Amino acid sequence: MSYNYNSGRYVDAGICENMKSEYELPLAIATVPMQKWRLTYAPEKALKAGTMFAELNLPFVGGVCK
Repeated sequence: MSYNYNSGRYVDAGICENMKSEYELPLAIATVPMQKWRLTYAPEKALKAGTMFAELNLPFVGGVCK
């Protein structure tokens, strides 16, 4: 079951083909892929990087707007 904010009702995701309009569709469906176990950092480096997975180490390189 998912909540439809447009209609204020709970909607069974399996009945989408029987709905009368697009306003009765669920708001969103989130999907998150599983993390693949690949290259990992040593514990000391993982603590500094904030992650043990090298492919998730994406340091912030932005700046402050002036």
